[in-house]
Amino acid sequence: MNEIAITYKVLALSFNPPTEELVAALRATGFFGAALPEDTDVESLLSEHTRVFSLTVAGGVAPYQLEYGDPGAFSKTQRMADIAGFHKAFGVELTAPERIDHIGAELEFMHWLVCKEERGTEVGKDEQVQVCRDAATKFMEDHLGRWAPFFAEQLSIAARHPFYQALGAALGDFIEKECKRLGVEPDVITIPAPPSCGAEFGCQLEEEATAEEAGK
Repeated sequence: MNEIAITYKVLALSFNPPTEELVAALRATGFFGAALPEDTDVESLLSEHTRVFSLTVAGGVAPYQLEYGDPGAFSKTQRMADIAGFHKAFGVELTAPERIDHIGAELEFMHWLVCKEERGTEVGKDEQVQVCRDAATKFMEDHLGRWAPFFAEQLSIAARHPFYQALGAALGDFIEKECKRLGVEPDVITIPAPPSCGAEFGCQLEEEATAEEAGK
């Protein structure tokens, strides 16, 4: 497994709720250095994980793509369907009980694509290599590369524990490098989705109500 695939995997696992086993495994990679010393208090990490991450941006830093950006161009349903389309095209299923727009799930998907591309290179399957590279490029441009930089920045700001501060910085740096490697310049999201758009069609209903009120 190459370094890029390993980095995707380590970052993906880092967003799981901390356990003794997970912390030990992450420490063994040496990826986070001094941010995960031998005497790391797993309970404090779990407390920080619970405090920082939220289902919506209203409660903290939401680790879900659909909680970011202006949903005017594409509805949440459309964006979720597009992500699901990538998974279906490659027969990928999540093993964890998470939404497919979770940061960990999107990193895992990219990990899978990189590994499949590497395998194609090893066995001389040029078509497989190209298909995986094209999918990775498209997924980074349309999904992960659009919201992960802003999410990483917000995580670094909100985090109090050195591990999650380091995680935010590592994610931001890695996504920037991957965008360059894949030759994409995503239209990066820099705002959370408006609270009024939390439910599907929420903005449309609000606009209609406003128009109706104005017409009275």
